[in-house]
Amino acid sequence: MRRKWTHRAQTPTYIIWRKTVYARDQWTCQWPGCGKIPPRARIEAHHIKIWAWYPELRFDTNNGITLCRKHHTHVTEREVKFENT
Repeated sequence: MRRKWTHRAQTPTYIIWRKTVYARDQWTCQWPGCGKIPPRARIEAHHIKIWAWYPELRFDTNNGITLCRKHHTHVTEREVKFENT
């Protein structure tokens, strides 16, 4: 029998992590000067330390930040540049 692949965003642990990050950040983009909130902007939970490189931090809410889609796209694959900002 073939194992069904599940995207990490659909796992219960990830969903709890994401909702906890959103709640902590008051469902608002944390990029300096942005402050967009739904429904004006789609928000996304972003891992500050890269998911693949830091498996021990994957579900640590201190390693998450809420960003609007625009800023999430800006940071993705450039995490090292933004880690300490």
